[in-house]
Amino acid sequence: MSGLLFVGDTVWPAPDCIDFEAILPALAGKQLVVNLEGPILERPPGECQVNNRFKTSLSSHPQILQVMQRLGVVACDLANNHINDYTGSVDPTIRQLTHSGIEHFGTDERPWVEIEANGTRYILIGACSPLPERKAFSGDTNPNLFRPRELLRQVASLRAADPDARIVCVVHWGYELMLYPEPADREWAHRAIEAGADCVIGHHPHVVQGVESVGRGFVAYSLGNFLMPHGVFNGARVGFVAPEVLTQLGVELHADGIHLHWFRYDKAASRLVVPCAKDGFDGDALIRKLTPFAGMSAEEYRGWFSRVGVKGHLTQRRGGPVYGGYFGLRAIATAATDRYMLLKRQLRKALMSLGLHTPRAS
Repeated sequence: MSGLLFVGDTVWPAPDCIDFEAILPALAGKQLVVNLEGPILERPPGECQVNNRFKTSLSSHPQILQVMQRLGVVACDLANNHINDYTGSVDPTIRQLTHSGIEHFGTDERPWVEIEANGTRYILIGACSPLPERKAFSGDTNPNLFRPRELLRQVASLRAADPDARIVCVVHWGYELMLYPEPADREWAHRAIEAGADCVIGHHPHVVQGVESVGRGFVAYSLGNFLMPHGVFNGARVGFVAPEVLTQLGVELHADGIHLHWFRYDKAASRLVVPCAKDGFDGDALIRKLTPFAGMSAEEYRGWFSRVGVKGHLTQRRGGPVYGGYFGLRAIATAATDRYMLLKRQLRKALMSLGLHTPRAS
């Protein structure tokens, strides 16, 4: 039986920018949930005002609405660090999604949504960590901020009020191009399952991270990309050099359990394909490679991460300090880390404005 399929980061900056015909048979009858990275602009990006000229601003061409309808997308998560890149663009994006029959969630006004797929009711909750530069702008809808304790309470409340629904937390977190989750995020995901979530799905690193069965639930720490062409669009570079970015994961929830789907982005042809054994691809082996920490306690993982996992950044230049935990005394250290990262971004912005810093390609 087909179910609800969660896939990764999606941006469609120009018409016909990716050939996805090869994956359509694998998606037949499925209902997709995507992470929409950037708003859907009704005018060319060059005619629109950006909220921060010192970052790469992502957006999608209106053709994405027809693309998503053809792929079977039923809901978009808007809780990410690019959805409000353009001034006043989130509300028009929501109107376009609604007009096309596509649900949305993950905003401060609508953090969660209930949908039905093949007779099963799902509650989808989206949140964006401050780490991926989540910003709030006045006069517009903003991403729902990831507040660890508050979100756990919300999960528990939703579970108590609706014992039969399947609850999925979709969180934008971690560092780009990091192969392993932050200790704080992994611990939170396990606590979310304990609080009543059936599944936790992660986005933002742009690469696939490990997956774990946790009690009665399931965690996929990062799905990687889905529709994200590599190239330069309106002066902004989209895509990454690391080959690991080309492998993508989808997590399908259905009545019988969970099924994993793999996709591969052919960079040269800008085409999505379904990898197979004759390509030398073994999804199970990749999962084992990406999840050497399966079954570790939170403390065991913190120790392993400090020795081994912290080195798993694909460019060998990790984006910042380790996030150790959101609870107890570690919460104080995490709050201080958040403040440090904010000051670091402000300094970087100042240096860029003075022409003293030019970001490197990832």
